[in-house]
Amino acid sequence: MILLKLDKEDLKVVLRDIGSILLVVGYIMLLPLIVAYISGEEELYSAFLYPSFFAIWIGIILRWSLREAMETMLKHAMLTAGLAWLIVSLVGAFPYLYYGMSFVDSYFESISGFTTTGMTVIASIEEMPRSILFWRAMTEWIGGVGVIMLFLVVLMQSRAVMARFYMAEARTERIKPAVSTTVTYIWRIYLLLTFIGVLLYYIAGMGLFDAITHSFTALSTGGFSTHDASISYYDSLGIEIVSILLMVTGGISFVVLYRVLTGDKKAALRNPEVRAYFILILIGSLAVSLNLISQRQYPVLEAFRYGVFQTVAIITTTGYSTQELAKWPDFSKIIILLLMASGACIGSTGGGFKVLRILILLKHGYQEMMKNLLPGKAVVTLKIGDRPIESEDVFRMSGLFFLFITLLLGGGMVFSLLGYDALVAMSLSFSALSNVGPVFLPAEEWFNLSDIAKIVLIIEMWAGRLEVFPALALIISFFSVLSSKKE
Repeated sequence: MILLKLDKEDLKVVLRDIGSILLVVGYIMLLPLIVAYISGEEELYSAFLYPSFFAIWIGIILRWSLREAMETMLKHAMLTAGLAWLIVSLVGAFPYLYYGMSFVDSYFESISGFTTTGMTVIASIEEMPRSILFWRAMTEWIGGVGVIMLFLVVLMQSRAVMARFYMAEARTERIKPAVSTTVTYIWRIYLLLTFIGVLLYYIAGMGLFDAITHSFTALSTGGFSTHDASISYYDSLGIEIVSILLMVTGGISFVVLYRVLTGDKKAALRNPEVRAYFILILIGSLAVSLNLISQRQYPVLEAFRYGVFQTVAIITTTGYSTQELAKWPDFSKIIILLLMASGACIGSTGGGFKVLRILILLKHGYQEMMKNLLPGKAVVTLKIGDRPIESEDVFRMSGLFFLFITLLLGGGMVFSLLGYDALVAMSLSFSALSNVGPVFLPAEEWFNLSDIAKIVLIIEMWAGRLEVFPALALIISFFSVLSSKKE
């Protein structure tokens, strides 16, 4: 049985578009050379020149040799999106390999960056060269908006093809009717907010290098830091407040941010998803803080300081830490797991299932209950705010929810088989699939993860960032090719 029919022409289209993405990434990899030069790290030039040269030339060869391939259709875009994150992460792993890390660790660090998960297998971050730390932060900054989005803004021409790639990366909201204009505006907003983040961090007391890298990773809701202790290294309330502002902003839809920045100051308050997002932050912060106080984990003010910061870091899927979550009470851990799964807003840099989808499914459940209580001829319309939700959208979200929960629980079961207790196993799965970062595992155990555990986490990070469907499309097409060969 062939699950998804693919022929040589389809393969040509996918390879051509992969070549275009490699070309863009190849040029981006030249930027850390500036940091290497300023920091006197001449010995690391090759760590970026070699993969850059390789990516650029492979990209040029694929684009030129397959230039006559047919126009990209949605199925091609889905497959390219799935492959792109894996291949780009492979190219991005080279600086870590060059520095001396194992292949699995290098690939883990790279894909964790590009998917903005923020899990790290580097035990001594502060010993890493600045050029590699800059590249590490940049992978999250690129991944925050998306590898495909970068490719679209730099190389794509056809509006129809741009729309297909936009859909393939699980994006639906638009700032303007044209996808090309939407992509351009998203990058403009992203650049402006990144600059503001650098300025705020610098004013709060960070050095310029740390301000740049932390602005990259806070706004992208990635969470990589230049210090082993993450944000707690600074022990600064001012820096924590700036981080909260950037994380919360990163978790809001670019469409809403555009409206706010263009003069509609109440756009965020009118948006049902954003309102629910802030309510979740408030309830989560209170629940965790009060639990920490009741368990006498910290004094009252410190409990609120840590509770609010970690709640924001988790629901935005940034994953910065000021405390070791493994030592927190089980009630707080359960709240954190729920916030991990929820994630931020649709159309943001955050991961997770997304607040709007949860709202829609909850309202759909309420609607179905009401149908049983009302007369048979009563019409109950599903709306979020003033926007009616089509049945097709509800079915799609229900399917995504089922797959998301299946992967969450399936991943947790795999980690249980690897010897972790239930809560730790679920935290590993929830954190990876929702692209969050922190887990309920002590540092000494985390840095002794087996390669098998790391590979499972890599798969979940990749599937989570693609929001499942493109990842499944790639897996299905792979098996279809195998089955067609057998026949």
